[in-house]
Amino acid sequence: MAALQLPARAGEGIVGQRFTSGNPRAPVDDGLAMRPVREARTASRAEGGAAGRRGEPGAPRHVRSPDIRASLQKSCEINMFAHKTGAQPVPGSGNRPRQRGDDLVAVARNKGMSTTCIPAVSRHAGCGGPGCWVRPPGGRREGTMNTNLEALATTLGPMSPRAVAEFERRLDALLLDVGRDLATYPAISSLIGHAGMARLFEFNREHAKLVRAALRLSDFELLVRGHAWFVRAYQAQGFWRSLFPEAMLAWLRAVQSHMDTPTAAEVSRVYRFLMENDREFNGERETAGAESAPPTTGVFTEALLAGDDALCLEVAEAVLARREGLPVLYDEVLAKAMAAVGALWESGKADSTTERIAVGIVERVMGMAATRFDLHRVADGPRAVVACAPEEQHALGARMVADLLRLDGWNVTYLGASPVAGDLVKLLRRQRPALLALSVAMPGHLVEVKNLVGAIRGDPALDGVRVVLGGAVLQLVSERTVRGLGVDGGARDARGAVRAAAALTGGDRRPLGERLSSRHVS
Repeated sequence: MAALQLPARAGEGIVGQRFTSGNPRAPVDDGLAMRPVREARTASRAEGGAAGRRGEPGAPRHVRSPDIRASLQKSCEINMFAHKTGAQPVPGSGNRPRQRGDDLVAVARNKGMSTTCIPAVSRHAGCGGPGCWVRPPGGRREGTMNTNLEALATTLGPMSPRAVAEFERRLDALLLDVGRDLATYPAISSLIGHAGMARLFEFNREHAKLVRAALRLSDFELLVRGHAWFVRAYQAQGFWRSLFPEAMLAWLRAVQSHMDTPTAAEVSRVYRFLMENDREFNGERETAGAESAPPTTGVFTEALLAGDDALCLEVAEAVLARREGLPVLYDEVLAKAMAAVGALWESGKADSTTERIAVGIVERVMGMAATRFDLHRVADGPRAVVACAPEEQHALGARMVADLLRLDGWNVTYLGASPVAGDLVKLLRRQRPALLALSVAMPGHLVEVKNLVGAIRGDPALDGVRVVLGGAVLQLVSERTVRGLGVDGGARDARGAVRAAAALTGGDRRPLGERLSSRHVS
């Protein structure tokens, strides 16, 4: 399976500079909504004289009339203010339940830290039936998604198979075209802020995967939720809000330039929808920022953000001393702490180095826990392969599932992040496992999941393999979409994945808590 290629870096634009190119873009048939913009740009090109005509080498691009430049400057000033004020979400209420146990509270007080928001030790609600299909309530975050946009998005599809196939086939060329287009935009340095051109190309690549997934799965609610996340997260990383409609316009130009007219008209509806509703997407961002700021207090989360390895290990030791300590440590402490770190990154309150430090600490805690419960010992139970989806880089959730499966007596092969799809299928043929557990965080990687499951279902030697899907992506997609991937079940946490595995394979497994005393190494 060919991976998407990062567009070649075309150089950074400088505000007010005139760029030249031997391949100017064709005018876009934007419809009535974009007619004023098109007419203004046509007039602007006419001011440039004969050298501004399309197709002539050396023709300047993005030349703007004084009125348009003044309008752009005013828009940038307004959006700069909105960006600065919007990057400071109202803190959450911090009303998570407190842990009444003396051990965790004592750890916090001895370290002079807050004792609020210590994760409560509570039993898992259990498997949601055969396959443990789980639809997290309220989608991404309850009450923050604009349902009007989701309803409007359903009018976009379904797309014809020909349009979807051509979009996928030409995606690399589209990425290169959009990258060059945006890199030569005069105001690009202002619009991307301190994020840099590499972050802009990353945005284009990941957003293209999102659109591809929405088209391929015919799930345009996923498009709305995913695009809202991109707008929110990348503004927090330094992009101005004016960049997003400009980027969608660049995609619209590229689609109409590279694709056949009938298929281009279908795909263009998607980018036109994102452009025309830009104000609503930004409004959703501001609402989400005000309502969903995660609590950052709590012993483990505070220690994680401070990079305090010793305190994180001490808290983990206290949790592991309890019955069902390992499942609770993974799902109630580590997973929730990393979700808080991710939300802080999403809101611009934490940078990538903070996230990497947190991942390193969590991996060390998990290594300690694996040694404590002797999880490195090969079990004699059924075989399972645990991996992230191809191209998926977020591997902590998959590792948690692998450890809890080992605790439950499975013989587990753990592959980690971004396995090669063809090699993974070869491994399945060699091992013939009863279970394949896949973890996905980014919705753009659902296409890889669908392709991989299709290859498994098409191989008679792998008829007995059951596939369970988990990860943060389940907060963005419907149960119908997950079932459309061809998987056998889904679970939103590591314990749910273990129970789903037992239900799917007909295993008579003891409760996880009963295995702690037998696997604990003092």
